[in-house]
Amino acid sequence: MIIFWIFTLFVGSSAFAFAYIFLQVGVGWSLGYAVLAMLLTRGMLSIVRRSLIIRERITPETDVLQRTVETNRAIFWKRALYLALVPILYFLAAYELFGLPPEDAIAALPQFLQTALTQLVYLFFLLIANSILFLGPFYLLSRIGKTMMNPDDARFGVSMDDVRGQKSAVTEMRRILSLIEHGRLYVKAGGKRERGVLMVGPPGTGKTMLAKAIASSLHVPIYVANGGSFAMLFMGIDAISVYLMVRSARRKAKVWGGCIIFIDEIDALAQRRGGMGGGMMGGMMGGMMGGGGMMGLNMLLVLMDGIDNPGFFARQLRGLVNL
Repeated sequence: MIIFWIFTLFVGSSAFAFAYIFLQVGVGWSLGYAVLAMLLTRGMLSIVRRSLIIRERITPETDVLQRTVETNRAIFWKRALYLALVPILYFLAAYELFGLPPEDAIAALPQFLQTALTQLVYLFFLLIANSILFLGPFYLLSRIGKTMMNPDDARFGVSMDDVRGQKSAVTEMRRILSLIEHGRLYVKAGGKRERGVLMVGPPGTGKTMLAKAIASSLHVPIYVANGGSFAMLFMGIDAISVYLMVRSARRKAKVWGGCIIFIDEIDALAQRRGGMGGGMMGGMMGGMMGGGGMMGLNMLLVLMDGIDNPGFFARQLRGLVNL
């Protein structure tokens, strides 16, 4: 690393001397020229070093954080080199196709960018319109059977004291609700929140009544969904519906400090992940025409217990600049 920095400083001083003595552009422009040369040199050295590490010619850093920074720096400069090929290809195409020298190609660049941007905007809105026409009805269908209720909006007329015959379930649910309502203090103390409660029993044992009591007495939003509402005609729509549901609940949780999702009759969604089809034709039709909620179930399990995925813009901005 020290050798890289020494070489980078040497290149920067040489670039400053070249710009100041031979190009005679002044001190300010010479400093900018030198900084640009140092950054490009640093990027090239990062790419070379990363390639040597991949080929096991040199050993990587022992510090995990430093190794991550160096890897991301090499990725950034590799992308920068790919972007640098764009103007080179533009000048080559202008010269080979139209016989334009570099100065004429630069003069024609604004008109070319305006035309290209107009076409890209047209294609973008055309893609959005087609997506809305195709996915819009499925999105509206996915909203049927799902309701988001804020605190004190649920008026079912049922409280936790009204649930009879399920003393152990009510006691356990009271404990879970207390942890949810005071989740931040509980997590700060070193605990972990409940990631899911499964109420199992034959019809008429009070599962839905207990859920109504939870919604009536809860001080955080609750998302009530019907398991049958996730069944869609085309494969993948059920997974999108589950993703949108969890995304909406997470948005509410950021505002209220927590959110509960209640899926009634979840057996319509959470069927067995293996042996779904009774035969070849059943398995084929199940995979083509919705999969019996299989993709929705897998998406639900991943979102509940899978690895958290940071936001798209957060990931892009974090890796945008790494000099």
